[in-house]
Amino acid sequence: MEYIVSAHGKYAEEMVKSCQLITGKVGQFHVFNFSVDMGIDDVVSGYEKIVSGFSKKEKFCFLTDIKSGTPSNAALIYCQLSNKGAVYTGTSLEILVFLAMGEKIDDIYKNIEQFTGKLEIRDDSDEEEEE
Repeated sequence: MEYIVSAHGKYAEEMVKSCQLITGKVGQFHVFNFSVDMGIDDVVSGYEKIVSGFSKKEKFCFLTDIKSGTPSNAALIYCQLSNKGAVYTGTSLEILVFLAMGEKIDDIYKNIEQFTGKLEIRDDSDEEEEE
C-alpha cells in the first residue's frame, strides 16, 4: 500500500521526517505540501503526478490532516474522478509510525482511542498520609 501524506503547510513533510527518525526510512510515504498559493485544482494535479508513479495494480490512500480541508477535499475529488484510492483524515505522527511498523490502516483508525487521550498522573500522596 502506498500512502500520500498531505497537509497544510509543511506538516505532512515534517510528520514523515519525524516518523523516519523513529522507524528508519519509509518508502511507501509520499508527501504533498499544500501551500496558501494553491487552489484545489493544483492539489488534484499534484496528487495525479504522485499516483502516476505507482504501478497500475498498486493500492494507495490519502492521509490528510483536517476533514473538509483542501488536502482532503482534493483527495476526495481525485478518488471520485479516478475511481481509485481512499481518504483518511486526522493523520498524525502516531498513525504514520503504526503504518511504518506494518499495521493495517483500518485497524489503526478503529483502535486509535487506545493510543490517544489524556494521561493521568497518579497521586499517591493521600495514601501516604493515611498510613
